[in-house]
Amino acid sequence: DELVEIVQAEIRQHRLPKGSLVVELTESHVLKDQDKALSVATALRKAGARLALDDLGSGHSQISRLGKFPFDMIKTDRSLITSLPNNPQAEKLLAGIMDMARRAGAQVVVEGIENQATARLLHDLGCDFAQGFYYGAPEAAGEPDQTSQAIVGDLR
Repeated sequence: DELVEIVQAEIRQHRLPKGSLVVELTESHVLKDQDKALSVATALRKAGARLALDDLGSGHSQISRLGKFPFDMIKTDRSLITSLPNNPQAEKLLAGIMDMARRAGAQVVVEGIENQATARLLHDLGCDFAQGFYYGAPEAAGEPDQTSQAIVGDLR
């Protein structure tokens, strides 16, 4: 219930440019209480944050319901790529998700990238970003380690 106020305060305190903070909402939370989630999502966008739908494909997606949300990014669940790069059907599904997201004006982040072959395939499919251990291990919250590397690859 306090999320919007917390985000607004952080944006003000750190003087973040509009759109530089991305708030991830999981598919399960969005579909759990759609009216409340839509109200919060709209308020977060108005506060200057961008929105990402996290873990698309992990639950029981209802595209018609998700289509009501102003998402800037769609992050797929890692389960969608477990059979890549040797599964033509999985490739077609991911290509369709990326096309759908682009048509909605959203970027795509595919999660769970663990090798160069999968990263290369996603690049060839037109994926915007990839995330996973291939790029680096996640860090604990707080001050970043100066020697660390990004865990998201820009595939554009």
